[in-house]
Amino acid sequence: MYLLNVNNFLEGYGHTVIYMKFKFKNLGLNYGIIDIKEASIPTIKDVPVDINGILDPSSIIEMYNINSLNRELANYYDQVVLNDIIIGTMDSVSIQKYFNFLNNIYFSLGNKKLEKFLYDSIAIILGYYPSLKVTESDYNQLFSDKRVVLILAYSWLWSIRILICAIILYLITISIFFFKKNYSKNQYKNQ
Repeated sequence: MYLLNVNNFLEGYGHTVIYMKFKFKNLGLNYGIIDIKEASIPTIKDVPVDINGILDPSSIIEMYNINSLNRELANYYDQVVLNDIIIGTMDSVSIQKYFNFLNNIYFSLGNKKLEKFLYDSIAIILGYYPSLKVTESDYNQLFSDKRVVLILAYSWLWSIRILICAIILYLITISIFFFKKNYSKNQYKNQ
């Protein structure tokens, strides 16, 4: 689950959390948010926060620290911050396909940042990168003033896909040409 800041999500601002079913204290199994980066569970009145709790402007969210280190937690759950947040999700099937794809093509390049950039770019171009899903109204809110960026991004993506197809077709054509040329020479020599 992604907490996307409406104003600057394209610059990478926002926060990623896991929304899942887990056991919390004596409450049994419940769906809630686990904040891995902050090593904490957002709660309302000692109950794990669900999506509705995040979206409720009257919620007072507190953090239950699941890390033994006592440290200051970032304030991603303050209502002032949450007022500019849109929730996006990725389904687990898409995420699994993405990791299976990475497992099939991965080899170490010796630089983690380069690997992240390269392998994510390949996954995006080939359609294996999981799509982030938001409601239609949230999508319109996110991109209302970013239509040009959106058009340029899709144009770039499809240009690269078409270029890759053109290169493959070119290589096939060249291979066929050389095969025919060599086959013709061999036929001529055999006569």
